[in-house]
Amino acid sequence: DGDLTTLTEYGPLTFKTKFQGKEGASFALILRVTTDVETSVEMIFRCDNAGRERQFQRTFRADYREFIDEVATGCSKSDLPTDSHTFIVFLATDYAAYLRLEGQPSKTFALAKIL
Repeated sequence: DGDLTTLTEYGPLTFKTKFQGKEGASFALILRVTTDVETSVEMIFRCDNAGRERQFQRTFRADYREFIDEVATGCSKSDLPTDSHTFIVFLATDYAAYLRLEGQPSKTFALAKIL
């Protein structure tokens, strides 16, 4: 929903994971949390769609729903939620976070910090 004020105590963090579900090894998500000027979350999805590499990238403040619908449509093997209006980032430790994408179906991804 764009309210990221709870993340302001953290410095820039970058997380990346490879999914082991339907997406296989050709689907990656990179999550970057920054507080430079204002708190924001940057999400990058990389995937292979019928042999063609695709990348979707956006920094979120208010336009998340439009972006995630574009990714879910553009990555043919993706089981990302559609009509997702909210994402939640849970910082588990200094080196791990969870990203929950609300929608149909909701999905949670475990992420590890890139050093």
